[in-house]
Amino acid sequence: MLKYPRVQEVVVSSLKPANPATPKGARTWILEFPKGDISGGRTMVAQRFNDEDVGHHWHPRCPSKDPEIHLFTFGRLVFHVQDLAGAERSIHLDTNKHGPAMVLTPPYILHWVQVESDQIWFLEQQSTAFDLAMNRSIAEFEELRASIR
Repeated sequence: MLKYPRVQEVVVSSLKPANPATPKGARTWILEFPKGDISGGRTMVAQRFNDEDVGHHWHPRCPSKDPEIHLFTFGRLVFHVQDLAGAERSIHLDTNKHGPAMVLTPPYILHWVQVESDQIWFLEQQSTAFDLAMNRSIAEFEELRASIR
């Protein structure tokens, strides 16, 4: 079988306060980007509601999604991931209680969000403009999985 990322490679990290010794600093977080600074690209800011379908897609290797970088800033959610070997993982996040959380999702990982609060807010860092055609469906995920078995 070809080597594709596994759900264990999805990285979740909490952001540390900029200065926990001061009230304002305790409510300020700095996002350090992986692999050094991202000097170009853009940041997508998104609001999603609990009655919306969020995700249910995957991406092949492409510049703006390798890895896909989500910074969840508001709300309660479950971030679900599944890899081509069939392993699944559900990551429970409550940013209202624990502060912002960053999730790095490698390519070839099916992912979707279950919004548990009324709404969530998140940012997605994209090193280049994203081509929506790079979103691949669950059916395409299953086809790829069957082709590599």
